[in-house]
Amino acid sequence: SFSFGRCRRGVQSVDAYRRFPVMKAIAPLLLVLTVFGGRLLKRPESLAPLIPREVLFANLQRTSPQISGDGSILAYLNPDRKGNLNVVVANPMDALQSQQFVTRGSRSIEHFQWAADSKHILYLQDDDGDEQWVLHSVDVASKEDVVVMGGANSSVEAFWTDRR
Repeated sequence: SFSFGRCRRGVQSVDAYRRFPVMKAIAPLLLVLTVFGGRLLKRPESLAPLIPREVLFANLQRTSPQISGDGSILAYLNPDRKGNLNVVVANPMDALQSQQFVTRGSRSIEHFQWAADSKHILYLQDDDGDEQWVLHSVDVASKEDVVVMGGANSSVEAFWTDRR
């Protein structure tokens, strides 16, 4: 049989109220908070409303800007109508008016970089969501997209151009 002050083997257990006198004072408060806590800790109406999750976790508009090596074209990531990040190029002097998408994909592009010739953009894309990254090269003028490297079991550790 089991009694409240003893363990099953008959050894006297430690009485929490005698060992910790603060527990006598806190126990009623904990009981009140447990029973009425929802009503006592209600959010005041005078506080500003919460920020919606969509605002906090949505894709950024016009992020990761890069200017071509010759300084004539600005490229950045911008979400399309579906919310996928794609590379957009524009004239640096009027970037908001002359923008055009050079990539269109079913998944977002996370990394891109100008090639040394300032005519191509290199970007990584995970086409199927299987983390098999494919390195693409897109011609900015013609928007011709060429797969440089990719396929089964491929991965790209880093890519860069030497601008000396």
